[in-house]
Amino acid sequence: MTPEAAAGTARFLLPRLGILESFFLEVRAEVDADLAGHFVSPSGKSYPLGCCREITLCALEKLHARIAEPRCEASRALADFIRDGGTLRCIWGILRDRYFQTALQLGGLYVDVANDTVTVTKPKVEILPMEESGMAAVRDAAHFARIAESYWGLRIYANTALPSLAPLLPMIGAAPGKPPGLLSATLYMVELFCRDRFQAAEAWLASAPEPPPEIVADLRRRHGQEPGDTANGRQAAVEACRSYRASDRAFDTAWINGFLNRLSGKTSTEDAAMTGKPSIVTIDGHPYDMNALSEEARAQIAGLQATDQEITHLKTRLAIAQTARAAYAMALKAELEKSRRL
Repeated sequence: MTPEAAAGTARFLLPRLGILESFFLEVRAEVDADLAGHFVSPSGKSYPLGCCREITLCALEKLHARIAEPRCEASRALADFIRDGGTLRCIWGILRDRYFQTALQLGGLYVDVANDTVTVTKPKVEILPMEESGMAAVRDAAHFARIAESYWGLRIYANTALPSLAPLLPMIGAAPGKPPGLLSATLYMVELFCRDRFQAAEAWLASAPEPPPEIVADLRRRHGQEPGDTANGRQAAVEACRSYRASDRAFDTAWINGFLNRLSGKTSTEDAAMTGKPSIVTIDGHPYDMNALSEEARAQIAGLQATDQEITHLKTRLAIAQTARAAYAMALKAELEKSRRL
């Protein structure tokens, strides 16, 4: 944490931890009203279990709206903190070396508004100093695989089934009675493998266990590919890493975003990608299995998802601009009052 972040946290947030916790609990209650009974968990568990990502993103959107128009001490404190240069952002990683978690970072604070999504009896909200939270970044494929195997009960293999996807999605997760899935179609993990130009992905693909033939056949069938010869899958995956590295794909943001958008029909949420379960999307109140939809329908949904992401991004920028405008307006009012007294 930078000295500026520490100073802002100490000035605006630490003296108000009690009211901030109550404030986050109010936001979580709104999220529950929106999602409970309406949201279909990708993991198949009852809400809120397995819904940390969805709860956190919904809460973040509500927080931005409240910060844009602060009406209580807690929201005013957050608005002051952000106006002073503080940050509120969504983070994802491995919590306490046990499971994957999506949470919020508020300056020097770790704010988990979905603290009950693994153990439902735990408090809904947890606020800790960031350094005491136990949150750590995923280091590499082996780190991810170890947590995925223990937390989700998956068996993790090298992606030798679909070599062209392997540089960005180098892992396959499989569990008894569930369809295998590619891991992990999330921006963080994709950027992780791009960071060293697919060197870590190549190392994993060269040494990790290969999937059984039935898993290879299943994945190829569901991705519209012929079973083909599986004997050279590992070498083809390694060669794909080298080819992408030679063409500098790791730094092609448009290509990476397009890759994720094309996959979104099959792995539209983090949980769906990690568990290998069919993605469920709700349209006009009706849930649909993405894998059962036509290619055209999936393409339209991918477009909607990309548009929704851009809308969320624009809303965030608008919230920041509105907060800044309110600050300028207050400062102007104070200056005008000074002028009238002269």
